[in-house]
Amino acid sequence: MPSRKGALPRCGPNRERSLHLNAARLMARGPGAVGERHRDPRYSLARGCVHLHIPLTTDPDAVLYLDGTERTWQPGEFWYGDFSREHAVRKFGTTTRVHAVIDVLFTIELGALFPSA
Repeated sequence: MPSRKGALPRCGPNRERSLHLNAARLMARGPGAVGERHRDPRYSLARGCVHLHIPLTTDPDAVLYLDGTERTWQPGEFWYGDFSREHAVRKFGTTTRVHAVIDVLFTIELGALFPSA
């Protein structure tokens, strides 16, 4: 899939970062959805293409298992996960989980937005 250039705004006036956008989509999981454990080797820092997640709606029963760790991402947060590692989703509760998922090439400029840890 060819890469396309795009721009995603960063919070604050006149703070725009030019990113190499590959894809952007909304991903929804309804109540009772369970994803099989799998790996997405294409999306890793080593390959230079990453998934960025922004949860829009969720509930406490939406759980992501990523590399053996259970995570519950909340609406409005901004997350990166290494999805080349084993992961799965379990969605119980009554609310549909919706994430904005953005796939971009990893650059030094993007890395500067990440916490140092």
